[in-house]
Amino acid sequence: MVRTWNAGNAVRAATFRKWYARAWWIGLHVYGYVVLGYKGALSPDALSMPQFVLSLVVAVVTISCYIVLQCSSPGFLKKRPYVSPAIGQSTMPMTVNSPSPIPAAEDGVKTELLAEGSEHDLSGNSNDLHFCNDCHVFQPLRTKHWYNWMTVARMQQKGASKDCDRCTRQYDHHCDCVGTCVGESNRRLFVLYLLLQSLEGAAMIGVTTSAISEAEDIDDWFKINALYLVLCFMIVCVLLMVVPLLGYQAFLISTNQVRAVIVLTVHMNEQGQDCISEERMEH
Repeated sequence: MVRTWNAGNAVRAATFRKWYARAWWIGLHVYGYVVLGYKGALSPDALSMPQFVLSLVVAVVTISCYIVLQCSSPGFLKKRPYVSPAIGQSTMPMTVNSPSPIPAAEDGVKTELLAEGSEHDLSGNSNDLHFCNDCHVFQPLRTKHWYNWMTVARMQQKGASKDCDRCTRQYDHHCDCVGTCVGESNRRLFVLYLLLQSLEGAAMIGVTTSAISEAEDIDDWFKINALYLVLCFMIVCVLLMVVPLLGYQAFLISTNQVRAVIVLTVHMNEQGQDCISEERMEH
């Protein structure tokens, strides 16, 4: 059975993924610190005082950064009600470079439809700005509404859209690792969290491996260290996601790019290759 893609399904799927990511993160930290604390691995007796204090500081700072990131906004634009054209005004002329049904209006009207704080983006002719039919605002540069710029067919091919159904300034991506969208307002905080999470993971790996005990029999060794081995596996999985993502974000920042633009460029190139292939087959 083919599922029909729509904005409502995308938003619900994104909400579920957000809470799954949060549950995974909370479960990992509760399990990890309960095991290390209960077993005595994370204590002044097992570690030197500087190591113990450093581990606690990294844990507290990382958890605090994660909470602040969850409460942050990526830079959502305020949705506005649909503005109908004035009586007697033709609805045929549309804004340039936009499929919007909104008629070409006075610059004052377009300024009102701009997102708050983005009036400076209206330089010269506002027809160059793209109009979002869902949020009913003219989008500043590098602002994206996910399924506005990815085709429905593409989303059906992917199976699900990472969509919060909002226009976002300098939209980067919807991160399933932390369960939130990343944009202009919280991108620095997101990168800081990735860095802190990498440090916390390394610290937890160090504490866990130092607590693993030796045994003469392999079966006894697994029984004694089973909780530590599970924790090590979970932390390694987290680091395999966080460290490459941190490196990729560092590359994007150094080149002044966002992930959404790269994905869109790749998608357009694939469409161009498909068109060329179809033309060759016709000839």
